[in-house]
Amino acid sequence: VISVNTALSSSPRGLRNLGNTCYLNSQLQCQYHIPLIRNLIIKGALNNGNNGECNDDNDSSGLQSVFESMENSRGTSASSSVSTYTLCRKLGINVYEQQDA
Repeated sequence: VISVNTALSSSPRGLRNLGNTCYLNSQLQCQYHIPLIRNLIIKGALNNGNNGECNDDNDSSGLQSVFESMENSRGTSASSSVSTYTLCRKLGINVYEQQDA
């Protein structure tokens, strides 16, 4: 039996809701929890021709940054969430504008 503390300490931090990003956040979390997708994104396999290095002009660098932050938060006691602000800006999503009211 795995204790609650053990399960929580090995889990990544969640994603901060920026007012209208709950659907995006749920998709990112689903993708993150698929090991093959998570590893491809973190290793930079989506950055064509950049040898895995982030290119600030590339939308996938924002995604890579979010996944790296989630991965690096495993096993930490930090209670803050991971921000998707930079990724949202790269995708042209205006944050803090409620869309489902």
